[in-house]
Amino acid sequence: GGGGHRLRGLRLVEAHLVSGKLALQKEDLKRAAEEYGEALKYAPENIEALFGMAEAFLPSDRKAGVGYLEKTLELAPHHFGALLLQAESAINFENYEAAGEYLDRVEQINPRHPEAHAYRAILAELERNDMAAFAEERENALEIWRDNPEVDYLIGRVLSRKYRYLEGAESQRRALAFDPGFLPAKLQLALDHLRLGQIEAAWPLAKEVSAADQY
Repeated sequence: GGGGHRLRGLRLVEAHLVSGKLALQKEDLKRAAEEYGEALKYAPENIEALFGMAEAFLPSDRKAGVGYLEKTLELAPHHFGALLLQAESAINFENYEAAGEYLDRVEQINPRHPEAHAYRAILAELERNDMAAFAEERENALEIWRDNPEVDYLIGRVLSRKYRYLEGAESQRRALAFDPGFLPAKLQLALDHLRLGQIEAAWPLAKEVSAADQY
């Protein structure tokens, strides 16, 4: 009866969530949107599926992406991932004040959140060109896990979006000093080299990434 149906529905939702997450990790955003969309058919208020849709749509369709983010935060006002993604989206559109407000909401609950401090470092550089504040916020971001390559990778990725390719490349080199095998930083550094016209420097990195991950 109904119990069996419900259980099957739950398992289906779970399967789509796992597939969606995998697709996001591989940056296959179209597939991710399909999987999370299927999950939402069975569970229209599933937070993970709503946030997954936001991540899948934001790069290509900001309006849809922000719509899913707002829905996520309506149902889960303290969802760190959604608040941080809203902050990043605001930074991309140079709405630095709004970005700061989203970070405030994260820090009210977790003052030591590494990614919140990473975004604070980005704001210090982009909004105020304050390199002392940048260094301090980066240190705060690394406080919990000293050699975390994710922090510099995130900082560099967002700076590169704002055409700061030199600073972005520096950040990726810092990430790789912490973890020489960290593929996202290698790929991002290769892209930064290409945008700076440094083809010779980009090529070996791109080859390393493609050898390590056929996808």
